[in-house]
Amino acid sequence: MLIDATPLGAVSATPRPRTAAQERFERLFGEIRMRICTMEYPPGFLLREEVLANEFDVSRSPIRRVLARLEFDGLVEIRHGVGSVVTMIESEPLREVYAMRMELTALIGRLDPQPITADTLEAMRHYRARFLAMKEERDTAAFARTNIAYYEKLTEIVGNSLLRDLLRKMFFLTSRMWLLRLPEMDWPTIMEDIAVEIEELIRAMETDDREGLGLVARNHIFRSMTYLSRA
Repeated sequence: MLIDATPLGAVSATPRPRTAAQERFERLFGEIRMRICTMEYPPGFLLREEVLANEFDVSRSPIRRVLARLEFDGLVEIRHGVGSVVTMIESEPLREVYAMRMELTALIGRLDPQPITADTLEAMRHYRARFLAMKEERDTAAFARTNIAYYEKLTEIVGNSLLRDLLRKMFFLTSRMWLLRLPEMDWPTIMEDIAVEIEELIRAMETDDREGLGLVARNHIFRSMTYLSRA
């Protein structure tokens, strides 16, 4: 008899390769979520299964699974007799999400942190330069795409998959609020402040200050809450 010597609760360090169906799901999910979070699909927009299936050249089954996941993530509401509707952006519930993000973000340097690589640092410098370049653009969709790419890269350093997934889910819940408020705010100052915050993250990464990294990221969220409350 073969006995599995793997300790109880241990997880294999080698992830299983994703199937073609899983890759397709992630691609569809990522694209539709991006459209919601850049306001291409604004709050109240009706997502029609048949239209999406035709556009992406798939059956309606994977589209239904994507919409169910988006509902779970709080970005879509599935209404019986109506269909799947992009959720509204409500300030009060999002304040609670921001408060939770602040507390959990402080953990990113503690729970199974991943090594800081040259690629990570290069990407952070790229996003810092990109936000500075947007000072005069005032393109909210470009801001949204850059902000999403930046945050996904930042959270790659979170080794704890549950924490990483939860942080990203909460980020996508709150990210649309910026697109509503940015036109009313001092755009150049906001872009400069984001660039300064990224520079602080880079310094923490360069010195491998994981505790400081979490605190800088937490303070970043606090300042975001402050900006949004003033707008």
